[in-house]
Amino acid sequence: MITSHQTHLTLYFAHDTDRAVILRRGPRKDTRMILWNTGTDTFEDGQWLRQDFDLGRCALSPDGLHFLFIGRDWRRSVQDGQHFTAISRPPYFTALSLYWHRNPWMGGGRFLDAGHVLLNPALDPVQDSLGAATGLRRVIQGDPGKGCTSGLRYPNGEPMEMSLDLRAQILNGVQPPQQIPPYITKGGKLFRVTELEHILIRDLTDMTFEPIRAPYADHAPTPDAWHPLDPKTP
Repeated sequence: MITSHQTHLTLYFAHDTDRAVILRRGPRKDTRMILWNTGTDTFEDGQWLRQDFDLGRCALSPDGLHFLFIGRDWRRSVQDGQHFTAISRPPYFTALSLYWHRNPWMGGGRFLDAGHVLLNPALDPVQDSLGAATGLRRVIQGDPGKGCTSGLRYPNGEPMEMSLDLRAQILNGVQPPQQIPPYITKGGKLFRVTELEHILIRDLTDMTFEPIRAPYADHAPTPDAWHPLDPKTP
C-alpha cells in the first residue's frame, strides 16, 4: 500500500474554465495525470508516465485543453537530444506535439491564450515530429519590428494576431489579476480551504500504476506517434 509520504500532488489551474490538472507522483517517478473539474469536484483519472520531467516547468492552457511538459529520456544519445518538450491533451501524456532538444533549457514555453503557445525559439519547427496540436498555434518571440510591435510571429514569419488585452499584457508586462485557488495538498490528499477548516476533497494515495492508452493515440498525425508506455521511445 502506498502511503502519503510516498505521494506528492502538484496542481495546475486553467484560468478561463473550471478545469485543473493534478500530477500525482509516487512512488518514485511514477506520475499520473488527473483531470479535475473544480466546479463539480469530479475527476477523470488519466495516464501514467514513467519518465523524468520537470514539475516546475509544466503549463496548462487557459481553456484546460492542452498541457505542456519537459522531460528527459536517458536511453537516447546526447547528440540526438535526450530532452523533450511535449504538448498533450489532459488527462494524457501522449504527445500531440513533440520537440527534442539537447539540454533542458532549450525547451519549454507558456500559453499566451487558449489558441497560442510561445515556445523557446531554440526549438526548431522541423523537430515537431507530430505536427501542431489541434486548435493550437506555435509562436516565436523575436525582435519587434515594422508591422510586428510585439515581436511575436508564427514560424512562417507572419505576425501573430492578438487581442488588445493580450497585446497590452505582452508589451507592458501587465498580468491579468489571478485569484489564489482555495486548495492545498498534504501528501496525496487534496483539500479545500475555508475560514474554519480544511475539507477533504479526495484522497489520491491509494493508486498503483496501470497501462492506459490515450484515446487519440491511434489517430495521431504520423504512424510513429509517441506513446509514453512504448519501451523503445520516451
